[in-house]
Amino acid sequence: MSLTRKMLKEMGIGDISIEKIIAAHTQTLEGVEKLREDSKRLEEANSELERLRALLSEDWEGKYRSLSEEYESYKKGVEDAALKEKRVSLLTGLMRECGVLEECIAPITEISSLEAIGFSEDGEPLEVESIKQEIMSKWAAFIPKTVTVGLTVADPPKEPGEKVFTREDLKRMTPREINQNYDKIVEDLRHI
Repeated sequence: MSLTRKMLKEMGIGDISIEKIIAAHTQTLEGVEKLREDSKRLEEANSELERLRALLSEDWEGKYRSLSEEYESYKKGVEDAALKEKRVSLLTGLMRECGVLEECIAPITEISSLEAIGFSEDGEPLEVESIKQEIMSKWAAFIPKTVTVGLTVADPPKEPGEKVFTREDLKRMTPREINQNYDKIVEDLRHI
């Protein structure tokens, strides 16, 4: 309840005193209002302080370790993927060099053990020849064999200048010519 001039006049207080009372009452109300605002700001500051204390009490080292482990795991995964890609690329190239059928390279690479393929510190592959030998022995069924075979001829060609007798030649020959060339004629007629 606030003090009003009318109420103070009814109490029989003079005008000068009323002004003083109202001024003092206004100052008191302003002080109370300021105190209420300060109290509200203090509550907000306390809640912010509690929030910050809670943040400080959290396990930052644990979070840091967790994030570090997560990063290292991610980094290892990326490095492993790059190493696997490098191994697959090397194995694919070596299979092509060994002559493995192109359509068989991808399935063979998928089922092959890539851990055996090592690299030196400068990135060069180790034991390339042993890997090639393993490919040649283990996957020989997928390497086509090319064998060059000459043409088999039933009648080998005659030497140039050598006469070959045919039936037409026999019809034109005399009996004396036939007797002189009898062995050659019999051989030639067998191949006709």
